[in-house]
Amino acid sequence: YQKDWLISTILSFIEDGIKIKGKEFDNEKLKEVKEIFITISKNEKSQINDFKDLSMTALNNVKGKLYSCLIEYSLCNSRRLPSSTESVGFWDKEIKDIVLNKLADQTDNVLIFHTLGKYLLNIGYLDKDWLINNFPKIFPIENEKCWSAAIDGYFFYQVDPLEFIFDLFANNKHFELALRKDFENISGHAKKNIVTCICIAYLLDYKVVQLNSELLKTLLGTKTEYVYSNIIYFFWDPHKRIGSKYLKKVKDIWEYLYNDCIKMTSPENDKVFLSCSSKWLNTVDKLDDKVYEIIKNSIVFLNQRDRYFVLEILDKHAKDSTKYVAEILLLIFTKEITYDGRE
Repeated sequence: YQKDWLISTILSFIEDGIKIKGKEFDNEKLKEVKEIFITISKNEKSQINDFKDLSMTALNNVKGKLYSCLIEYSLCNSRRLPSSTESVGFWDKEIKDIVLNKLADQTDNVLIFHTLGKYLLNIGYLDKDWLINNFPKIFPIENEKCWSAAIDGYFFYQVDPLEFIFDLFANNKHFELALRKDFENISGHAKKNIVTCICIAYLLDYKVVQLNSELLKTLLGTKTEYVYSNIIYFFWDPHKRIGSKYLKKVKDIWEYLYNDCIKMTSPENDKVFLSCSSKWLNTVDKLDDKVYEIIKNSIVFLNQRDRYFVLEILDKHAKDSTKYVAEILLLIFTKEITYDGRE
């Protein structure tokens, strides 16, 4: 234990000198740092103390700290290389070889996969071709434990979809796998970010996330509470982050989901969606014929909590869509939902 503590302390000290601006080592010391990392990598035999959360486990174990330091060293070193180096990649070959050797060992070392997932965007900067060629090794679908660790590492920290990386996930069916099965290593926060990432890519009109694409069909057909709740919140957009140029796509996906849920193939989840999605009135710019029909037929499923938000949102449309707002109000009050949720 004392040996692991000492190594961990040394790594934390060195990390400050390669990561924090103003504290970075000079070139000579950086060479010594690389040798220290190589020596530790060859000789450390520490056991992984499981904190039941991979992000915390990686931060509090020698292996996790070492792998982070290897990437941080590469990033620090790359900032000192001439721009012409970009054509062959900024990643130090010896460090790259260490990472490849660690990747080859899929027995119980999930932290290398989690760390590479976390630093995936940085690796793309260091050597994009290496990332593309080794993507299947970083996210090995055939090994669920290592794969889910890498997925958690990436999506725990990332939500904005960089198109070339998004395509790597989508074209190799990683999203479908993550959505269809509950994995112990994938945290709730990472799951939320997976759903949000796909929703953002849909708004950005990525080719692999068109309305009738297999990926979007899989997402929208995954009628679980965490998927639906995150889709609903994203397009409700209470903080007004969705720009006006994307509003047609919001209407399109709303209509698509409404047409599916009104069939009641999964009654419990469909009723929840039809109630909660009524809050998307907050996002659309106009209460037109199509939106009115969706709201009119969804009101029968409106619960007490969503009723409050819908009443508040209707005020936004009262001036431009007075007739429709009045008819919706009549339908809401005719339904007469009581405060304890009973109809």
